[in-house]
Amino acid sequence: MKKFIFLFVFTTFLVGCSEEITDGKNSSKSNTMPNIEQKEEANKTADYTEVYIQEINKTSIIISPYATDPEASYPAYEIYIDEKTKIEGKRNSKKELQEDDDIEVWIRKKGVEKLKAEKVFVNK
Repeated sequence: MKKFIFLFVFTTFLVGCSEEITDGKNSSKSNTMPNIEQKEEANKTADYTEVYIQEINKTSIIISPYATDPEASYPAYEIYIDEKTKIEGKRNSKKELQEDDDIEVWIRKKGVEKLKAEKVFVNK
């Protein structure tokens, strides 16, 4: 039994200390692993989709979903835009945004009173 435990510990140690050889160069396995934050960012879906800009203010935009039922009422959301907000798609800056732009919005921090946009993607 002691031999088995020794063999297990020794093998585990060797596997943990080994290096991967890539293109004739030694590189640590951790260097070849994909960046988890990049993967999460790529898979993150927009917090607001199928919405349009109702109004543009100095530091924020008011967005609303499209009215599909004439008898229903639809909420409007105030989204704050700052220097950290990325504007992508058909427009590249807050100055270029226009009312009635079809957009998608990613919120920087959920659960806070002031909704700050991480990214605004202008579809059309």
